[in-house]
Amino acid sequence: MNTPAADGRAAVDFSRIKETSDGDTDFEKELFGVFLEDCEERLERLNEALTAGRLSEIQREAHTIKGAAANVGTTHLQEIAMHLEALADAEAPEGKTLASQLADEFARVKSAILDYLSTL
Repeated sequence: MNTPAADGRAAVDFSRIKETSDGDTDFEKELFGVFLEDCEERLERLNEALTAGRLSEIQREAHTIKGAAANVGTTHLQEIAMHLEALADAEAPEGKTLASQLADEFARVKSAILDYLSTL
């Protein structure tokens, strides 16, 4: 189910992937599969970096998630990652809040993508 965010936005803008894939559903499956796997790994590293207070790693992982999210049409995930990337202090309380929001949004995105892939 593609549950809308509190602001009404869908988790994924599937028109973005359809445009990128030019209708090639095998490519869509591959791209989404790589995105989900990579993002899960990056979220784990991001949380480890937050726990250890390693700001440059936090920013690097958030930056990469931001770019990947943009490529597959997950605007809200992209925006949260952008705010986390801009974090100036690894000890700032908003870092943990943003990381939690990022994880929650990724779960929503993953659910929407898996639902979409089940229709291909």
